[in-house]
Amino acid sequence: MSLDALPFEVICLVASYLPNRDKLSLLQCNRVLHDTVIDVLYKQDERTTCDALPWLLERGFERGTQHLISRSNLDVNISVCHRTNLINTPLLIAIGFGRPNMVELLLRNGAQANLGTDISALGYAATLGYYDMTSLLLQHGAHVDLVGVMCGRSPLGCALEFGTPFREGREDSPYSWFRQALYGDLSKLKEESEFVAVIQLLLANGADLHFQSDENLSTALHRIPKGPWKSPETLFSLFLDSGADLNAQDSKGDTPLHVAFSQDAFLGDMKAQKKFVTLLLSSGADVNIKNRRGETPLGISVENPGILELLIKPVASTRWRGKSGDEIIWKLLKTSWQKQARFKAICDQYHLDRAALGARGLCRSNH
Repeated sequence: MSLDALPFEVICLVASYLPNRDKLSLLQCNRVLHDTVIDVLYKQDERTTCDALPWLLERGFERGTQHLISRSNLDVNISVCHRTNLINTPLLIAIGFGRPNMVELLLRNGAQANLGTDISALGYAATLGYYDMTSLLLQHGAHVDLVGVMCGRSPLGCALEFGTPFREGREDSPYSWFRQALYGDLSKLKEESEFVAVIQLLLANGADLHFQSDENLSTALHRIPKGPWKSPETLFSLFLDSGADLNAQDSKGDTPLHVAFSQDAFLGDMKAQKKFVTLLLSSGADVNIKNRRGETPLGISVENPGILELLIKPVASTRWRGKSGDEIIWKLLKTSWQKQARFKAICDQYHLDRAALGARGLCRSNH
């Protein structure tokens, strides 16, 4: 008779009397035995205070997890980690460890896809770029626009703003909470194409492009420049075909064009920034809409001189004056000396008075 054929209680009794050095040998007898008694052994491990369920979920042990749930009539929606840990329910833990088989098992055992947690299950799967788990949650009734209690974003917003930026996040970064939720393992993050696939799936299931879920009232188009996108063309085309409003305004009155001109747009990737601005302008975005500060997109500080050229071509109102009384065109030309040659070419092309710029101290003399 094999050891795993013994009654469960007998196996547990044997395990409870084994010294730590022999427990691993017991586990190595076979997989069935391992899955059966691991919860008992793990709870006796003095090196950790975690419960058995997260351990089983991390390793994808279906048999042991199902046995633990069935034997204890376990509520799979309870928090199994400290409340300060944002990823604290079994479903979120399984998603975080990238275990679609465990996600499916938990859903079969009563896990609620729409449980009101700090980040929704669907939002977390979208955050990590997990297409299979996003699809699985949607099939089990996950609300496509459910907003996480703490993150304040819909799953679409999570997929657009999160992901690869966390590879270079600092400890004081607003994204640090997310890195902690990933248990420090940034290898879980997916490539840009996989996030695009998740976004397409969400849109196909009715995600609202114009849902302004957070306090900033950002739409999907506002969120693109806030992410790490290297090639925003696919997303922009997808949103435009879905009826995105090019001139939607957020809580500050900024349009997507305003946001695209911010210095941290696309995490400082000027190439992606220029692509996105070009797409907006060629699709008819209004360059003269003012935000709540009274600024048109020309009022945003621009570090990339190529962006200035794009804005002048649609004949934006360069004569508009800011609160300081200076015409915005002068504000735009305040930039580092290394870019003066580029601005000289722009001034010549658009017949701007460089002598006037020199009088204002904005151009360096070439003596």
